[in-house]
Amino acid sequence: MELSVVKRLSLPGGGVEKGELREEALKREFNEETGLDVEVGGLITSVDDFFYYDPGKEAWHGILSFYSCSVLGIQNIEVLKHTNMGEAHEEIPVWKDLKSINKDDFLPPVAVAFEQLMKRTQNQV
Repeated sequence: MELSVVKRLSLPGGGVEKGELREEALKREFNEETGLDVEVGGLITSVDDFFYYDPGKEAWHGILSFYSCSVLGIQNIEVLKHTNMGEAHEEIPVWKDLKSINKDDFLPPVAVAFEQLMKRTQNQV
């Protein structure tokens, strides 16, 4: 998804709910954020992410897991409405060809996963 606030690409995802497996969370989050139903494939990589929800407040440590996924079907693609830094924003999921993007197009934690994916893709050729 292209994030208009920072002019970078990101991927669907979010938190795991209590009692939910990572793969179940990924399917749910992917559908909530894109309207797509996916089949979860293998783990690409995991990345440590240190961040603040609100600058100057408590620091957080997230462990981000990136999986390959295959699209099974489309339920309903909608514009995502959210607030960032007190401003309202709208985002819409976009499909990008891997050949048209590079790691610098992504937010830093996602760039690491993108590099791993590209290495795997090159090794399969």
